[in-house]
Amino acid sequence: MPTRGEPFGWAKGLGGTAIRLGAALAAVLALLVLALVWATKDTPPVNAAVHHTEGSGMDALLESRLVMAPGCITVDVDGQSWTPVFPSDSVRLEHDALLYDGARFRTGDLISLPGGEVSAPPADARIPADCPERYWLVAP
Repeated sequence: MPTRGEPFGWAKGLGGTAIRLGAALAAVLALLVLALVWATKDTPPVNAAVHHTEGSGMDALLESRLVMAPGCITVDVDGQSWTPVFPSDSVRLEHDALLYDGARFRTGDLISLPGGEVSAPPADARIPADCPERYWLVAP
């Protein structure tokens, strides 16, 4: 029961409980974030066109500048935008960089993409809506 000098005497002992609850909540949130990062680490970026590969691909080489826009990852060749359709297991996004073939690329970087021009992407390809309809099928 509170005394006259302690208007919040009823709250004695709640400080430790609040700290324990706060620490438990922080631990649960940290585990949730780690689980989400782990679950999505092997997902290709949503702004990259991807396809599932089987076997080998075409053997031409496209050397161009990478353009990483929010709606689509493209390459610029002589003022024309191309949509590189990457093998789904070879491309990832890390912050503002594209991870491809063991290297990091950012907008403006020169990138070499083996493969060839196709008039239409494979039926199983995932192409973002903002991508231009000029496709470069990247070989595995």
